Amino acid sequence: MNANLERAGEESLSASEALEEMRLMVARIGGMKKTPQEVIEDLRAIRKRIWETEYRPRYAEVLEEYYAHRPDRRPR
Repeated sequence: MNANLERAGEESLSASEALEEMRLMVARIGGMKKTPQEVIEDLRAIRKRIWETEYRPRYAEVLEEYYAHRPDRRPR
C-alpha cells in the first residue's frame, strides 16, 4: 500500500484525494483484473468491516454515555 494512504497521527486523505491516489495506483499496475461489480462488493465488505471494528464500538460507547446521563430518553 502506498505510504500516502497510511497516515499515522494525521488527518486521513479526503475522499477525492484517496480516489485520485487509487487511480494512480491502478494506472501504475496496468489496470484492474476485477469487474466493477467485484470492486464494489470488495469495497462494501471493507466498509462493513470498518463499521464493525472501529465505528460501531465508538458509537455504542457514545450512546451508552448519553443514556447514562439521560435515562428518561432511553428508547423503549
